[in-house]
Amino acid sequence: MNQELNRGVTDWIEQNQAAFISFLADLVRIPSESGQEGLVAGRIKQEMLRLGYDEVFNDRLGNVIGRIGSGRPAMLWDAHMDIVPAGDPADWGFDPFEAKIENGVLYGRGACDDKGPLAAMVIAGVQAKQYLQPGQGSLYVVGAVGEEIGEGMAIAEFIKGSGVEFDYAVICEASSLSLCRGHKGRCQLEIGIPGRGGHASAPELADNPLYKAARIVLEIQQLNERLPIHEVLGKGTIAATQLTTKSNSINSIAEGCKIFVDRRLTMGETAEVVIRQLEEICRPYQATVELMSIKEQTYTGAIQSGEEFFAPWFLDEQEDLVQAGARALKAATGGALIRTWQFSTDGAQTRGAFGIPTIGIGPGDERYPHSVHDQINLQEYLKAIEVCALLAQEVLGK
Repeated sequence: MNQELNRGVTDWIEQNQAAFISFLADLVRIPSESGQEGLVAGRIKQEMLRLGYDEVFNDRLGNVIGRIGSGRPAMLWDAHMDIVPAGDPADWGFDPFEAKIENGVLYGRGACDDKGPLAAMVIAGVQAKQYLQPGQGSLYVVGAVGEEIGEGMAIAEFIKGSGVEFDYAVICEASSLSLCRGHKGRCQLEIGIPGRGGHASAPELADNPLYKAARIVLEIQQLNERLPIHEVLGKGTIAATQLTTKSNSINSIAEGCKIFVDRRLTMGETAEVVIRQLEEICRPYQATVELMSIKEQTYTGAIQSGEEFFAPWFLDEQEDLVQAGARALKAATGGALIRTWQFSTDGAQTRGAFGIPTIGIGPGDERYPHSVHDQINLQEYLKAIEVCALLAQEVLGK
């Protein structure tokens, strides 16, 4: 690693830290729920152009893409622009889009998930210009839409439509600046249970689907104890989470009901495996099993759609990209904790579906996303810019 360039990165961040914090605050002040990311996309494009990216554009879904360099190796950085709803401001005690700064911490919806990592990525990306020779490497920095409704669906469309064979990917999500090399997958399933309705005063004339549902739920509970364990990602899990009925009143037996199931996937667990396990449970009750699907309109008017199946993934600790990330972390922070994420990210597509070597890193504590405590430590945010810049040097500067 070039020590002179490292010092240059540190000096650059120190000299521009006020502007870099201002950019993050701008992103947090712009509400950008899934399907409403247009204004924040515009601010990101503005910043990429100001920083001097070689090309800045949107794709069909509204992903913002900034490119630096051309050719191979090609590296993809990904962070999402959308946020979950802020909820009642009274629960926060302040306007969640104020971007309040207090004692070196910026508070607000999206600060940790995912605008802190997103802003750090966008700023750091321009440093790749120092390492890239014409035609000998490229970096694509992508602000993705709709991750909160279907992680990886938007980045998957970009990868397929880009025509680029990516050699590496980095997912920028909250990790407290530890290096994440995988996470479990997940899928959502719907079990449809038939019945025959009737008046509750004559239950013998009906076929009560709730009794079938009760047996199915108990078997799902037992299945959870038998699911496989992976040495890196841990154990797969399954949980019945909701039940709905086709019933007009509380003293009517329903015509049918549905059970909704959350399935967390460890390595080797495919959609076919998951569905087959549930079908074996449901067959005696003539119940059906389906993967749930997503169909949402993005801010461009395009439709983002797909099944709710997001693959598990991990990268071996000795892989070049993991080691490059560890070196960048050590150079910036003095240490490198390597682990896996608890939540799911766009890595379900970059590595899980496309097989691209992938790691994840970002500022922010995993305790804070989706909560009224959403926040980002500003010194950690600035340090994340340094880590990402050094990672670009490690991978693209050779």
